[in-house]
Amino acid sequence: MATQTYAQLREQIAALETQAAKAKSEETAGVVTRIKEAIASYGLKPQDLFGGKSGAVKTKSKAKSSAKGKASAAPKYIDGKGGQWVGRGKRPRWLTEALAAGKQLEDFLAEKFKAAVETFSSPPAKVAVPTEQPAPKKAATKAAATTKSAKPAAVAKKVASSAKYVDGAGNSWTGMGPTPRWLKQAVAGGKTKEDFLVKF
Repeated sequence: MATQTYAQLREQIAALETQAAKAKSEETAGVVTRIKEAIASYGLKPQDLFGGKSGAVKTKSKAKSSAKGKASAAPKYIDGKGGQWVGRGKRPRWLTEALAAGKQLEDFLAEKFKAAVETFSSPPAKVAVPTEQPAPKKAATKAAATTKSAKPAAVAKKVASSAKYVDGAGNSWTGMGPTPRWLKQAVAGGKTKEDFLVKF
């Protein structure tokens, strides 16, 4: 068998590549047809075949959970003025300045502040209030009402005691100033002033 030249080998390779491409195209068409038939028969979805969307959702959920856990991390150090630090990463400015001023890291432990807050914010003990306490208020109200009602009576008594003429119908006259209408009408009807004179 004669030795083939480089050019001849290249021609053979090119011919084989052409045949391979043709065979691949024909076989691919058959594979695609079978896949489509299987998808239609079993109702498959892209994520069932590749898991791309499902995986993306899972990754997103994991990242969200991680972010949530990071955000909800309780502060380990606080300064009581709103400054907080979880104890990881770069120290905040307020803590750096406090340490430079001579403070210790332990001085800002959140547990110490929490204990102090709970001590000072504890509600005072409830004082028992007697159930009879409202009674004096009621008595005071009654006394005030009695005093209030007594005032008009005292005024009426004072007026009655200063009246010189009365008619028994609630009309009275001290005897000073103009003669009242009721007395004029009584005199005109045949009565005399002496008939209405109060006898002490």
